[in-house]
Amino acid sequence: MTKFIDIHHHVAYGIDDGARNIECSKQMIDASHEAGICEIISTPHVQPGRKAFDYEKYLGIIDELNQYCIQKDYDIKVIPGAEIMYTDAATRLLNEGYIPTLNQSRFVLVEWKNPVNYDAFVQNIRDLINAGYTPVIAHIERYKNLWFAAKRIQQLKSMFDIRIQVDCEVFLERAPLLAKLFVDKLMKMRLVDYLATDAHNVSDRGVNMKDAYEVVNKKYGSDYAKELTYENQLEILEAELP
Repeated sequence: MTKFIDIHHHVAYGIDDGARNIECSKQMIDASHEAGICEIISTPHVQPGRKAFDYEKYLGIIDELNQYCIQKDYDIKVIPGAEIMYTDAATRLLNEGYIPTLNQSRFVLVEWKNPVNYDAFVQNIRDLINAGYTPVIAHIERYKNLWFAAKRIQQLKSMFDIRIQVDCEVFLERAPLLAKLFVDKLMKMRLVDYLATDAHNVSDRGVNMKDAYEVVNKKYGSDYAKELTYENQLEILEAELP
């Protein structure tokens, strides 16, 4: 079976709008096992300076979910991380250790309010990089004012050490046509680094990595499909803190 690594997954229950309870978390892990996912980076929503994040409680939930994987004899590891809504306090709280990075590495999964202010967006990226982090831009297809800016994304990647993440659903669901066309341009320009499920449950926002992989494999080639769903993610699993 083809193996996948999911770097954007709201599997930790009771933290945000993801898994509602432990049973929902277990269902998401079961679905991940069936799909061939071997590593899940848990990414609850974090709003630095606006809403307190209980880091100790969160790590306890991660331990509980890993115990479930062991109990079920699943070849899955659940790893702490976060999906960070960028605020003025984000870099400071990251530096102070109050917010999880992806796998305790220099990589940080970041989102912005939609639509994103491009100039502020660039400055925020610069601030994170200057602090020693590598920003992973979450679900870039959601920013409507970037849909016609594939060249700008190319320029950003030439200027900064950043990564681009796209949700699997854009290849499977009834996403806006312009979002699909935007992602198609990014894919053809080889600007996308990771696909991720952004799973919140097992129903309307489920674990869809395998299905998306098959679409990408057919349309963009097996090498790129493997890079986006497993190989590129290894840099996060093998990275160290800044």
